[in-house]
Amino acid sequence: MQNKNIFLQKEKRLKYILIIITLILIFIWGSIYYLQQKNYKNLLKEERTHSIFNLKMIQNNVRDDIYSKNVMKSLLIEHNKTLIQLAINTKDTKLIDSLRKQLQIGQFFIIDRTGELITSLPSDTKLEISFDSLPTSKEYRILSPNKEYLYLSKFYNNRWYIAGMDSKIINDLLNPVQLSTLFQNISDQILSIYEEKSNLYHIHYIVIQDKQGVIAATANLKKIASISSDKFLENIISSNQPDSRISKHKDKKIFETVIPSELFKNSIIRFGVSFMRIKEFRDKQNIMLAIYSAFFIFLFISEYLFYKYYKNVNQTRKELEMKRHMAEIGKLGGEVAHEIKNPLNAIYMSLQQLKIDYGAKNIDDLNESLELIYDEIDRLNQIVQKFLYFSRPKELNYTNNNVGKFLKRIKTLFSEQCNKMDFKCKLISDKTITWEFDRDAMQTVITNLLKNAIESFENVSLKHQKIEKKITIDYKIKKKNLYIIIKDNGEGIDPEIKENIWNFYFTTKDSGSGIGLPTVKKIIEEHYGKISIMSSPHPGTTVEIILPSRSNL
Repeated sequence: MQNKNIFLQKEKRLKYILIIITLILIFIWGSIYYLQQKNYKNLLKEERTHSIFNLKMIQNNVRDDIYSKNVMKSLLIEHNKTLIQLAINTKDTKLIDSLRKQLQIGQFFIIDRTGELITSLPSDTKLEISFDSLPTSKEYRILSPNKEYLYLSKFYNNRWYIAGMDSKIINDLLNPVQLSTLFQNISDQILSIYEEKSNLYHIHYIVIQDKQGVIAATANLKKIASISSDKFLENIISSNQPDSRISKHKDKKIFETVIPSELFKNSIIRFGVSFMRIKEFRDKQNIMLAIYSAFFIFLFISEYLFYKYYKNVNQTRKELEMKRHMAEIGKLGGEVAHEIKNPLNAIYMSLQQLKIDYGAKNIDDLNESLELIYDEIDRLNQIVQKFLYFSRPKELNYTNNNVGKFLKRIKTLFSEQCNKMDFKCKLISDKTITWEFDRDAMQTVITNLLKNAIESFENVSLKHQKIEKKITIDYKIKKKNLYIIIKDNGEGIDPEIKENIWNFYFTTKDSGSGIGLPTVKKIIEEHYGKISIMSSPHPGTTVEIILPSRSNL
């Protein structure tokens, strides 16, 4: 018993150590996973910050360009106004023509109220504007009858003063500050990166758009979703806050950052960059996580196999120790039984003779004494027989049995006793299962277990006397083994004595022999099976018998 306790303590200690190691490994794996996720989020955050910075720079450049364009337009208009004002103040055609050339104004006309052309500079120039379309307002008005010239007119003293600037010259002056020029330069840079170093981190597109459509975009952008069709973009405008997402462009993953634009009403600037760098980082993370996971799974399996191996070795050592102990008891018991059996027979025969010889004297008293001696001798003889059965190896007589009918017949033997004690004894299963075992030996097993189950109700505490007393018998096939389960809801087994129930001659009953359960265990082990008892003070005891198939032995 002392060795058994040592085995159990060592096994329990090892179990706790392995649980602690497992928890540490899980914590380490969780920490690695958390750090990888955090690094990935930090990379996305860094990408978002970088994109927002670029977008704000682009927005500032566009704002500056728009301002420069407006200033340039205002300057051109002022040139035309200067020429018209000079023509109003003087009639010197040469002076007017000289200023016209200096200000790079292509045409200049003066027309009277009747539509007669008073002045035309250069002299052979023809006015492309119809007389009827000329405004009579004294304010300066811009006229654009065709794509070649832009005219500024003023009606003063019943005359029209008209200055026309060549559209080509205007475009040459304004082109460096056009949005299209800015985005064309960006497009050229994108294309050069694609052609020279396509694996590098690069920009896919930049686009300014409002709810009406695209205002300006890089040349490589052919098609893009409208704001109204994309809730993500609508949220940017409504919240007036920048945001990022992983999206698709030309069937490729991209990282898109969008900021609300201050350039136009309800407009945004979208910035799509390659997802390649993020993907490569993510792939490396996944590979490392897979390696870590495989390593930890290997450790977990190794721990489990080690514990299982240790437990099996420990169980084998305990069983060898028990068998050695039982072999010594069996050997000693066999010798003791053999020595006391003959004297008991002699005593029995002598008492018979004594009864015959002294039958006439005090016959009543003598018979009473003799009957008592007979009973005691018979009791001793039964104990000796049980001890001999336990100590001597017995060859099992395997037969094929219908398990349901076999258990039902044994249950019937206890029916009258169950009725007297007012509790139910029920066979749950009705499956047709046949199994090979020694019928007489297994009947001894089931009978002993049912007796113990019935006796468990004798000491039920007052607190639980009103419970419905019941014993159930069940059987099934599981993992190619026959399981027989006997349950009761009686008093149960005290945990303090549970470890001793398999010990020879250990009993808690006044008239018990302490041989019943050890005999049961011996019979089950002779069948190469296992028996386990699960019990607590309430709600009772469950006994599970596992018998392997004889074909697997």
